[in-house]
Amino acid sequence: MKTQDVVSQRGQTGSMAPKPPLRWRQALQSLAVLLCLVVVLHACWSLWRAIDAHQLALAWQSLHETTWRQLLLACLCVLLAYGAHIVFEYLGWTLVQVPIRFKALCGIALICAGITNAVGQYWLSSSAVRLRLSRQAEVPLGPIVQVTAFVVSSIWIGYLLVAGVLTAWLPAARRLLVPQAIPAAAMALVGLGIPAVYLVWAASKRPVLTRFHPPALSTCLAQITASLLRVCAIAGAFYALAPPWAPLRYVDVVAALVSAMLVAAVGQVPGAVGVLEATMVPAFREALPVAAVLAALMAFRVLFYLLPLGLAVGAFAAWTIRGARAPGRATARAAPPAARPHDTTAHPADRERAPQGLRPHLQRHAEALVHAYPRSKAYLALLGDTEYMFDSAQRAFLMFGRYGRSWICLGDPVGPSESAPGVIARFIHGVRANGGRPVFHEVGADSLALYRRHNLAVLTIAEEARLRLRTFSLEGRSQQTLRNAVRSAERHGVTFALLDDDEIARSMDALRRVSHAWLAARTGRELGFSMGRFDPAYLRHFRVAAGWWHGALVAFVTVWAGYAHRELFVDLMRVGPEAPRGTMDYLFVQVIRWAQTAGFEVLNLGMAPLLTTPGSWHRPSSWPIMVARQWGERFYHMRGLRQFKEKFHPDWTARYLVAPPGVNMLLAQLDLARLIFGGWSGLVARGEAGSTRRRAHQDKERA
Repeated sequence: MKTQDVVSQRGQTGSMAPKPPLRWRQALQSLAVLLCLVVVLHACWSLWRAIDAHQLALAWQSLHETTWRQLLLACLCVLLAYGAHIVFEYLGWTLVQVPIRFKALCGIALICAGITNAVGQYWLSSSAVRLRLSRQAEVPLGPIVQVTAFVVSSIWIGYLLVAGVLTAWLPAARRLLVPQAIPAAAMALVGLGIPAVYLVWAASKRPVLTRFHPPALSTCLAQITASLLRVCAIAGAFYALAPPWAPLRYVDVVAALVSAMLVAAVGQVPGAVGVLEATMVPAFREALPVAAVLAALMAFRVLFYLLPLGLAVGAFAAWTIRGARAPGRATARAAPPAARPHDTTAHPADRERAPQGLRPHLQRHAEALVHAYPRSKAYLALLGDTEYMFDSAQRAFLMFGRYGRSWICLGDPVGPSESAPGVIARFIHGVRANGGRPVFHEVGADSLALYRRHNLAVLTIAEEARLRLRTFSLEGRSQQTLRNAVRSAERHGVTFALLDDDEIARSMDALRRVSHAWLAARTGRELGFSMGRFDPAYLRHFRVAAGWWHGALVAFVTVWAGYAHRELFVDLMRVGPEAPRGTMDYLFVQVIRWAQTAGFEVLNLGMAPLLTTPGSWHRPSSWPIMVARQWGERFYHMRGLRQFKEKFHPDWTARYLVAPPGVNMLLAQLDLARLIFGGWSGLVARGEAGSTRRRAHQDKERA
């Protein structure tokens, strides 16, 4: 296998060079981790000095004294705090003007909040979870980032505003704020100044740097109100869990909680581990025993962190599994995708780039382009199983299937060559806008430069056999094996007939019988996506070369030409078990002779896997090639197919797989295999059938 060729291009014709590593980003990541460790270790050290083992035992005893009324009030406060996240989510999607179902919106908000509050790293964890959930709700990538930024800023605004108000107008609460070394005036200026600047920006309605447009003033006010409500509800949950006899003021709880949350947010501490205890225990030492504070914190952690985290993880798993099983996640052979209207949940710019599904007028237009611009595998569009994406002028299209995150195009664009760059760029941008992985399967060398413009990797996976008809002959020593096979079939009485439309309809039952027998001898099921299949409606687009023996149809080959009438393409090759030896060789020779007489220049024998490509187990993208080389015969008769085509001495042309580099190339190959074989179950079934067939062949040879 060739080394992945990953190139980034500046502009259209600029020099190509790999991107340099972003060392400053690595440094920032290291500093963030170091800051988190410092905050956690300092909090744990402070907590260790404040409590001992006896107090932990007393805290466990105090926890059992918590009443159901306290737990119920705390649960209501927690629900109110998480309800504020629904408000944030609703305001965020309204701001980016992307309509989304309210049920999906609530699910995304609560799952993100449950995981983010416990895991920490607000921006990273919230972005990852929201991206995963929103992509399954078919939401574009750009608005997801904007909504995540809006929600994270909403959380920070609440903490800062409460800290500013307490510092400015409640001197008694200043001592509970952690940054005691910072002057009170500076703390109040930051806490009140940032929300004030935010409101002024919203009221001015002027964008920053001509790019960042402010939200409406009403949206800002609702955002700040919900943020304040969230902070008060969180403090209310702890206040409800504190002993009712304690002389504890609610405002002190708010101050101490905001102090802990600010430190945890700055240090990106997961679940404010250690920070919450190190802040709350010293803050309430005079009003409550240490054991009572620890007991309230234990109950608070369960209700606010652990219980929502468990529910969020369960809901996230259920959401993911349901999304993976949802229709349209894969373009399956058994069930062609239905017509897909433009996504009403997508941004208008993304809807313009969205792929078109199987609509009747698009199907007819695609068939017309296939006949006008024939190329290898283009005729598979006649099956109607794939989806299409046309260029803006609808002069060219790409056909593709989907599995997982991979959107896999079959071959190069169908249409005039000048339309190829536009439709390729349109497809790649549309897939990336929808959070997918653009993949191109079995593309030619002439188009590789178009894909490299988009920083995609190239992998050689197969070769295409093209036979020059003008120079083909059965004469010569090199064709002795083929001559012997043809003569053997002729001696057994095999005859050839090229069926037209009416004869194909009359012979459909016989053709089906041969196809089913051929499948039964292998795995019993058709392959998908990049392979043709036996379908009566599909066969009517082809000429069928049939082999007859003793009055029965025993083998057939389907060929297709299009309107150009220059290159003839071979699709299905099926032979029954009763066919004499050499029948398929005889059929191909007869097809070649007919094509020569009809004036064709090239007979395209189709693809054959490239089994001589060098690979390495040290390169993850090489693993599927290495597996295919060692165990491929169990899944597909690769060596036999290549040996059969080699008999005719064709010219071999490399075909490539194009996908994003690195691990994405490996994932693209796995998704491609599952799309062709029908998922993991199809791969396993085909492997078992191949092993059984191989053992039966070995037993036959021993006998």
